[in-house]
Amino acid sequence: MAWIRRLGVSAIVLAPMFAAAQQPTGIVTGRVVDRGTQQPVVGATVRVVGTTRGGQTSDSGTYRITGVPAGAANVQALRIGYASITRPLTISAGQTATVDFTLDPAATTLDVVQVTATGQEQSRRESGVSTATISVAQDVPQAAVSNLQTVLSSRAAGVVVQEEGGTTGSAARIRIRGSNSVSLSNDPLIIVDGIRVNNDEGGGASIGVGGQVPSRLNDINPEDIENIEIVKGPAAAALYGTAAANGVIQITTKRGRAGKARWNFRTEAGTVNEVTHWPTNYWTLDVNSFAPDTLFPCTLDFQIRQICGADKLVSYNPLKQNSPFIRGWRERYGADVAGGSDAAQYFIGGDFYREQGVYSINRQRQISLRGNIHSQPRENFDIGVNAGYVQSRLRLPQNDNNVRGIIPGGLLGPAIPGYYFNGYSFGSIPDILAINSQQNVDRFTGSSRANWQILHWLSAIGTAGIDFANRMDQEFIPPASAGGPTSNFADDAVGKRTSNPFQEFVYTANLGLTGTFNPRSDLRSATGVGVQYNDEITRGTFAFGQSLLPGTSSLGGATALFAVNEVNPENKTIGAYVQEQLAWRERLFVTGAVRADKNSAFGQNFRSITYPAASLSWVVGEESFFPKQDIVSSLRLRTAYGESGQRPRFRDAVRFLTPVAVSLRQGTTESTNVPGFTIGGIGNLALKPELSKEYEIGLDAGFWHDRIGTEVTYYTKNTHDAIVARNIPPSGGEALTRLENLGRVKNAGFEYQINAQLFDTYNVAGSINLNGSATANKLLSLGQGIPPIFFGADNVQRHQAGYPLGAYFAVPIKSFADKNGDGIISRTNCPRNNGFSNPAGAGLPACEVTLGDTAEFLGSPFPTHELSVTPQLQVYKNVTIRALFDHRGGQKLLNFTERFRCVSFGNRFASNSKTAPFK
Repeated sequence: MAWIRRLGVSAIVLAPMFAAAQQPTGIVTGRVVDRGTQQPVVGATVRVVGTTRGGQTSDSGTYRITGVPAGAANVQALRIGYASITRPLTISAGQTATVDFTLDPAATTLDVVQVTATGQEQSRRESGVSTATISVAQDVPQAAVSNLQTVLSSRAAGVVVQEEGGTTGSAARIRIRGSNSVSLSNDPLIIVDGIRVNNDEGGGASIGVGGQVPSRLNDINPEDIENIEIVKGPAAAALYGTAAANGVIQITTKRGRAGKARWNFRTEAGTVNEVTHWPTNYWTLDVNSFAPDTLFPCTLDFQIRQICGADKLVSYNPLKQNSPFIRGWRERYGADVAGGSDAAQYFIGGDFYREQGVYSINRQRQISLRGNIHSQPRENFDIGVNAGYVQSRLRLPQNDNNVRGIIPGGLLGPAIPGYYFNGYSFGSIPDILAINSQQNVDRFTGSSRANWQILHWLSAIGTAGIDFANRMDQEFIPPASAGGPTSNFADDAVGKRTSNPFQEFVYTANLGLTGTFNPRSDLRSATGVGVQYNDEITRGTFAFGQSLLPGTSSLGGATALFAVNEVNPENKTIGAYVQEQLAWRERLFVTGAVRADKNSAFGQNFRSITYPAASLSWVVGEESFFPKQDIVSSLRLRTAYGESGQRPRFRDAVRFLTPVAVSLRQGTTESTNVPGFTIGGIGNLALKPELSKEYEIGLDAGFWHDRIGTEVTYYTKNTHDAIVARNIPPSGGEALTRLENLGRVKNAGFEYQINAQLFDTYNVAGSINLNGSATANKLLSLGQGIPPIFFGADNVQRHQAGYPLGAYFAVPIKSFADKNGDGIISRTNCPRNNGFSNPAGAGLPACEVTLGDTAEFLGSPFPTHELSVTPQLQVYKNVTIRALFDHRGGQKLLNFTERFRCVSFGNRFASNSKTAPFK
């Protein structure tokens, strides 16, 4: 890694020396309009091809680019939804050249401007990889989105957003081109305005409420975002280094444009409703044999075994007849102002959001503030400063897989009104709602980006910033002695308090140099070098106490089991890269790159890792031999290969000790605590990052004068050195497992997108967008001698070679028959199966069901295919009607609650009535 340090020092030391030889420059100005309406095209990008000089059009469609090297140049105008135009001109030193553009609507996106890992901007035609662009500023105002995860959902092929539930403030699981890792996170890397930000899938939640957890991604206000670029895999993400194997979501916030101040006010409101059809609970009662206060469900299984008799079938639906739900609501108010001059532009915005969930205690309030300033103090130098702040106050209910939860209590409740807790199994509604679980977050994200055109052929880009979150996770269960409602589960009634404050820091510093040359008039060479540094730090404290004094809700009132702990993980990455791109006639682009990383979580004996990448993009449709026709109006072929990694977790590779208090008995009754330690982990000095290698090939085509644009991509991604826990002999006396690089995982699939402009008149325009994907995920190997890894309820999920990660397995029912005609399928006198015994006896019916000998594969927990359709109708340029239809299929979801209802609690209709159909 010495060459990384030398490269970084050289870039910092030598860059200022080039300033002594400034090249003569000029200015380019002009206006961009729509050909059909002759109205200005606002927000179009105008750039000088082959340089970093460019700008955006103002509200009047005008632009101004300073610091343009004198001489011959090509100026290009681009905007999503329009065909780009490139025009040659000659710029004289100290003079101003004017170039106007008239753009035609188009469904193709070859010339959409993208921000690369180096910080440079390039058009999509220059890259051989598939990326997705979501124009949030254009789409969000016409869409009903409450947070960022709903913005991402169903808008990009290969990106799957799975909601974990309907709780207000809960997170979604995001997967890009499948899952790669057995042991590490499969979440994508998030970058906002050039810096990395915290993307804890669970929001770092340290207090469980049953499964649904907050999301740090949703701290980002969609109203502040200009666009989102999704870098889908290692072929495109190699230069992002050791954190990008799961893909990258790159967010660019809004900027001001030159012109008078433009104010924007917005408000929206809606309702949140619980629409689930909850199943009714049923009990068959033996009222002749049991007293009213000892009644229980006399299921068909109990009847066959002659435990009880069937006298009466009763039913009750507590979630409907004693409903805990209310009609929720949501509201948002916001305002922003943008404007500026040619020298400086600004964007300032604020947003207030509140949502009341369907539980009376489930609510969230967010306040978001943003200020972005971009200035150009010199013709060859510009700088931007971006700052965002969010305050979030969230209260979560007990829910999901949780005995304290309201829904589990209702689904597993009795079929008699007033029984147990008014129809609920584990606690009454007021008791459960008395549990106060909160997460309060204050978060600041700030970055600065400077762009310096040192020479006409050399430019430098520097980016630095911090993402800081101050988070408080807390929970209070009031003591019963206070006289109010409280949880009755286990010893909750004594009163409990949890207080877990966290501070989370993510630092970013990047520096890159790009040199652009023209070896020939039709050949452009761009060489880039740079260094990138990231540091992620968490400082957290866990504090708990119980047996609270009445009238207090603080830890100071705890009289028993007071416990405290502290965590201080840190992860550092330093990387350096070299990239070379050759562009021949601005039609054929060949790019090669390599990045090397050193990370603090690597094993001591593994020093660094290298990630190569290469891509080819050929705009065949602009070649002279390509037939000029109306049917196929444009065509681009592309292919790419790249590698990226996923680092181990903090302390996975090191041996460490965990302090504990040890109680020593003195005499017969007295004891004293003395300090001690246990083995926290045995580490692995050779532990490496997981390495993902991806190859993709695809094409982009336009039809009928680019009124229909299509993109098709095939990819195959193989992850090597997946981290797996290997069992080690207990005789070692230290640990039972050790993490090693053993596994291999494969993802492969197709992605497609179709954009079509159906019609476009002066008053009415219609379009439709389709995007979809098909993905196959398979665990190739866990490593020699590693058995399948079981997890989930009843170990129904597993990581097993030859199947998708987290695949569902279960013992199948091979056959069943009502042999004695009593209307019941009996399990009595059936043989022992998979470790479970069945009731047996001479007076019991013969076995009427046959099970398989082993568990069989049922399916994947993630969708294998997805299709989204977005039609749009625009009337008089002012009214837009848009819809979104999304289909996902091929996945399985285990309803384990229904198994509880059937087997453990016996309150399903099929468990109590012979009239239930066999299925």
